[in-house]
Amino acid sequence: MPTSKYINRVLVTSLLAVLMVSPIYAQSKWAPTAIRLGTDISNWGFTLFDSNRTIYEFHADADFDKYFLVADYGIAERTRMSDNFTYNYAGSYFRIGPDVNLMKPDNFETVIFLGFRFARSSFNNDISFPNPGAFGAGQIIQTNNNLTATWLELVTGIKVKVWKNLFMGYTGRLKFSKSITATENLVPFEIPGLGRAAENSNWGFNYHIFYQIRFREKLKPAN
Repeated sequence: MPTSKYINRVLVTSLLAVLMVSPIYAQSKWAPTAIRLGTDISNWGFTLFDSNRTIYEFHADADFDKYFLVADYGIAERTRMSDNFTYNYAGSYFRIGPDVNLMKPDNFETVIFLGFRFARSSFNNDISFPNPGAFGAGQIIQTNNNLTATWLELVTGIKVKVWKNLFMGYTGRLKFSKSITATENLVPFEIPGLGRAAENSNWGFNYHIFYQIRFREKLKPAN
């Protein structure tokens, strides 16, 4: 078995190698210049003011000068009620894909982007409605568990620095080409992250606030 002295030597050597390589990697044009972490504040508004809806959505993007790798993650629950039925869904969703910045570099680090997303949702849903019977009123409940849906999105929007490392912006989405796992009991009415399941395409809008963590300066454009 290796002695503790040998193990310590390996650990020190490995640490020195990491410290030597890290600055080189940080200056590489293939490393991101920054990452932004944020949340959708419009969905927080729904959560605060609508007792039948809860949506939390979080956002991250890696800045590769002109291009961005973007990921979103959301958690959603909603109840729709009428005199004839009560419908519930609960689940989570994610989106991932690239953006391209159409703006030239400026002092405000303004980004006007076009992008593409792959999205997937995992969720449960159920519906209940009154069943007046011979033995008194009751309820009929239909449930689907462990459903999944996938779709694609074309996105556009803007991100603008408002103060130091604080950014704000919005994203518009065209959601299309959805696919839903087979359902035995209940066709979903609404899907977390997507919207109405019966629509061939859906529109979406997000208003974000971000905090940027800068790793290195952006590459200067060639003259």
